[in-house]
Amino acid sequence: MKIAINCECSIMQKTLEIFLKNYLVDEEEADFIVSDINKKSNKRVFYIGDDSPYLTLPFSKKDLLYALEEFDFIVKDNNLKENLEDKISLLVDEFKLKLIKLVKEHYE
Repeated sequence: MKIAINCECSIMQKTLEIFLKNYLVDEEEADFIVSDINKKSNKRVFYIGDDSPYLTLPFSKKDLLYALEEFDFIVKDNNLKENLEDKISLLVDEFKLKLIKLVKEHYE
């Protein structure tokens, strides 16, 4: 699990850096971003706040790690499903092209 942190609250930022020191990477390398800001990003965002579906305040290190592992599993599972769907779509498109070519050759 590779995590980047981007928080407005400096106390939250420092706390997360201490709790997650073994998982921290730059934002470009991260699987997702942990933030106290509910905003759009190129990466998936694990939002921590009062209205968060993932983790609300206050939380312990154990609560945080459990929620992050669950979030990471969901992110990776979704990526696997998307990859499978992409592969299936590619195969269907290739089959469609070959079938059209075969039908055209037959009727020419």
